[in-house]
Amino acid sequence: EDDIPKLIGFLKRQEANGKFFSKAMQKEPVANTEEV
Repeated sequence: EDDIPKLIGFLKRQEANGKFFSKAMQKEPVANTEEV
């Protein structure tokens, strides 16, 4: 179903943004990272 490619893309984005997310989390609210 359509949910599968969306889930894979989401996981890939989470993995790619993992390091950035950790750094941004210390400085900015998590909400700002969602836009990126």
